[in-house]
Amino acid sequence: MALKLIYVPTLKSSRLDEKNLKQVVELTQDEVLSKPSSTVIKRLQRAATLASLGTCNFRHGAVLMQSARVLNVGINSYSLDPDLLPNPSRSFREKVAQQLELNGQVSAEVNGMFGSVEGKISTTHAERAAFSNHTHFSVPNLTLYVARISTSKESLGSDSPTTLFSRPCKECLAFLRKTPVKAVYYT
Repeated sequence: MALKLIYVPTLKSSRLDEKNLKQVVELTQDEVLSKPSSTVIKRLQRAATLASLGTCNFRHGAVLMQSARVLNVGINSYSLDPDLLPNPSRSFREKVAQQLELNGQVSAEVNGMFGSVEGKISTTHAERAAFSNHTHFSVPNLTLYVARISTSKESLGSDSPTTLFSRPCKECLAFLRKTPVKAVYYT
């Protein structure tokens, strides 16, 4: 069975106008759920709340579920690929990880220790992070809920952050097609 992608233009969002929504549907061939159930809304709100915990420029949250049971969650996060550095010490890796977690950037001091870490930092997408426990590959009939939130100060400080378009990227879609996920609901 093919992976079903369902766009939910709800919550407190920077809603697409009628013309843009039509273009999204034509380009993606995704289903649009304009009147979602309260259950779908609650699950997307949970994903948006998770996204607000992130530190990446693009704040995505994902909730992996089987029926009504939450199996795992994920948020976009930065990581350093230690294989791309010449013999990094554990303390160096920890320092970089801490700085990435705090503000998504690495200080000049750390950057100078082994030369630039540019290109050595990667992002784990929320969709993949939700599969960090590999046992989920054997669980059938999964549904993934993905939300992206605005990083504006007004949105981050509110009880219901503004959601943005969060369709999984092509790499995440390729990954999800190899999993037991049957449907992805996204904002």
